[in-house]
Amino acid sequence: MSNTGPEREMLEEFLDWHRATVHRKVTGLSATDARKRLVGSVTTSACIVKHLAEVERWWFQMVLAGRDDVPMLSTVDDPDADFRVADSDTVAGLLAAYEAECAVARRL
Repeated sequence: MSNTGPEREMLEEFLDWHRATVHRKVTGLSATDARKRLVGSVTTSACIVKHLAEVERWWFQMVLAGRDDVPMLSTVDDPDADFRVADSDTVAGLLAAYEAECAVARRL
C-alpha cells in the first residue's frame, strides 16, 4: 500500500488493505474457532465478517448510492441481527458474502 497519491486512490487502497486483512485473519479458521468468543462481548470472528458485509452494503449501496431497496439483516426492531451467525453459516460462505459486498462497493 502506498503512503501517497490521489485521495480516491488512497481511499480505495486503504479499504482493500483492510478488507484483505479480514480475509487473512479468518481464512482457515474452523467453524468452532470462528465462533469462539475471545472478548467479553458476543463478538466472534464469524460475526464480525457477517457484520462487515452489512456495513459494506449499508455505506456503499444505501448511503453513497442512495438506494432504499437494499435488504438489510439489521432492523430498528433487531439492530444486532447482522452479528448473529446461524448454524448454517460457514466461514467460507461468510467470507464469500463479504467479498461479494466488497465487489459491489468497488463498482459503486
